Amino acid sequence: MFQRFHDHVEGAGIGLYMIQHMVHNAGGNMEVQSQLGVGSTFSVYLPRDPNPTA
Repeated sequence: MFQRFHDHVEGAGIGLYMIQHMVHNAGGNMEVQSQLGVGSTFSVYLPRDPNPTA
């Protein structure tokens, strides 16, 4: 569930897992596009509320 890929960066390595969990609980989803040596782009999609309250 939790995995660190880099030891030179501080942190517990659970941030992305937590975001994914919250997004899925809200009915959304996430996508990732990654290119080795360049970086990664994470996209988060959340459903629209058809009856928003102000």
